[in-house]
Amino acid sequence: MKLKEILNRAIQSKSICLSLNNCNLTKIPDEIQFMETLGSLDLSNNNITTVPDFLTNLPRLKILNLSNNKIQSLPDFSPRTLITKLDLSNNQFTEVPRQVPLA
Repeated sequence: MKLKEILNRAIQSKSICLSLNNCNLTKIPDEIQFMETLGSLDLSNNNITTVPDFLTNLPRLKILNLSNNKIQSLPDFSPRTLITKLDLSNNQFTEVPRQVPLA
């Protein structure tokens, strides 16, 4: 199944958990911004270099795994974020945002 098909099915089924680890992604798919029911997102072990603003504003996202990518910086997280578990290990950070969610 192709990535677009997986994402479209996840949107239609209102998935609460999505794992796209080890998919050789270089960017976070734009379709994820429409997944308002998403509570857990695993994007580990890819080649992602940037994190779009929309990822920090998903209304129900609590678990976000961005480990083992090539991320150098993050956008500021919304003060309203529900994220309680954030894995940023093994990236290439050059700066850290002012507001990172801490449980």
